[in-house]
Amino acid sequence: MDNLYETSRPRVTSDMLPKYMGSLVTLLGVVQPDSISANGDKLKISTKPNGEGLIEIQLRTALNELLEDMVEVTGKVNGQGSVECMEYKALKSEADFDFDAYNGALKFMHNYPDLN
Repeated sequence: MDNLYETSRPRVTSDMLPKYMGSLVTLLGVVQPDSISANGDKLKISTKPNGEGLIEIQLRTALNELLEDMVEVTGKVNGQGSVECMEYKALKSEADFDFDAYNGALKFMHNYPDLN
């Protein structure tokens, strides 16, 4: 999937998904406990504090690793608030992530695209 990163794609939150139906996007979220399907081809992430802003992620192949904590997902937005994952990156951090600040920055960037 090297060419996946050759074109730009927006970073989005769950609230922004309807605007990008059928498009490639990148999401940052927390894997929800017990959300990985039995065969490992689906999981849910939250893009907001307290497990809110849930997005179902459909994987092309079953997971071969345990995903927990934060993950960055790049994929195509499908219907019903789901994303077909093209690639994901597990992120490890000792510090708490401030989703309110991150989502505020994304909203600002989407509201003022000429400032990018």
